[in-house]
Amino acid sequence: MRRLPTQRHALIRRLLRRAFVSLLAVIFVALAASASAQTQEDGSELPVRIAIPTFSSDTAETEEWAQRIARVLAADLARSQAFIPLEQTALVRERVSLNAMPSFTDWRATNARALLVGRVTSAPGGRLRLAFRLWDVASGQQRVGAQYYAPQQHWRRLAHVAADAVYSNVTGVPGYFDTRIAFIEQRNDVEPPVTRLAVMDQDGRNLEYLTKGVQPALSPRFSPVAQQLIYVVDTGGAPRLILRDLHRGLTETIGDFPGLMAPPRFAPDGHRIVMSLRRGGNANLYEIDLRTRTLRRLTETAAIDTAPSFSPSGRHVVFVSGRSGTRQLYVMRANGRSQQRISRGEGRYAEPVWSPRGDFIAFVKRLQGQAFLGVMKPDGSQERLLTAAPDIGGLSWAPNGRALVFSRLQQGEQGKAELVVISLNGNGERVLETPHPATDPSWSAPLEPRGSMRRR
Repeated sequence: MRRLPTQRHALIRRLLRRAFVSLLAVIFVALAASASAQTQEDGSELPVRIAIPTFSSDTAETEEWAQRIARVLAADLARSQAFIPLEQTALVRERVSLNAMPSFTDWRATNARALLVGRVTSAPGGRLRLAFRLWDVASGQQRVGAQYYAPQQHWRRLAHVAADAVYSNVTGVPGYFDTRIAFIEQRNDVEPPVTRLAVMDQDGRNLEYLTKGVQPALSPRFSPVAQQLIYVVDTGGAPRLILRDLHRGLTETIGDFPGLMAPPRFAPDGHRIVMSLRRGGNANLYEIDLRTRTLRRLTETAAIDTAPSFSPSGRHVVFVSGRSGTRQLYVMRANGRSQQRISRGEGRYAEPVWSPRGDFIAFVKRLQGQAFLGVMKPDGSQERLLTAAPDIGGLSWAPNGRALVFSRLQQGEQGKAELVVISLNGNGERVLETPHPATDPSWSAPLEPRGSMRRR
């Protein structure tokens, strides 16, 4: 039998390895989808079929607001994968009075487990009032009732806050709909190219630009406790760290940091940040107190330590280090002691981010030309891969720890950088539409103030 030439043989081996990696990606994603079924507080499985009849109103003007609010609310719940809103054609009644007892016998025939009834009315000062009741169809009992007020221009927030209340009541986990996502927009179709900081609602609406792109902005990170962003500005010299308060509209310079290797991340208290700096030839981890500007060194190794992220308790930090010969994940105490390797898999690990719930660490793994988004327990156990793409980066958790937003490069030579939301179980990837290529997303804490709420 004639042997293949060496170069051709090597090419076939490379193609087979790539095919194997792609097959692994499909298998891992399928396993992830079946690995974590969602449940609600009473132990019953999600998603919950929910009926949302058209919200009532008091005027022709508020009728339009009512329809809009109901649509956004239903879309929020559907995207969470915890609910399946019924089609309007499947409802036994188009409208249900907020103050009347529903006919639960009729609603049970739709197989709905929950019924959401709402009413939108005018309020003093040009505001809108949304009142709603969530009913358990099987028991005929009210689960939650509330009312919120907001200026008309913030009508979408009424829907998001109400969706948070419904989601929290049914799942036992806080909602994440009244939040925003910061990201970097990259425009290479203009001259000179523009890289600017932007922010939008978690559903991709209400886009707002925070910088003009005169100096490129990079790597925004939200504070976990306030509407504050820290990001990097490329000044042409040393990277400059900027702190921006979105609520008060204030911006301040933290300082210039030569040798910045990885963007900073906030501590849970919002008063400290941790980052990687190259000083004296090696990259190590440092903590900065934002109140005093005190810089404290946390690691001191001959390897490269980078990409740190605090645990939600603030007691530990996960980071990437090459001290073992390949880039692996390590966990240490927040003071730099007790450094332990937690990852044991193949490939190179990057960008670990601790879940706000403390139960998982998300990461990027690169293996033979493919990038994977995965999660593992803080001790390194139960590693599983959720999705794969030519390139993945910019991981950020939703504030309730049940979803992630990240950037990925589309397939093909002209692949566009896009933002994607994925649930913790690996299901329901959703692309966030942006007008131009987008990278480095960061998910905010719930917005404040959340408005008044009265239980019924």
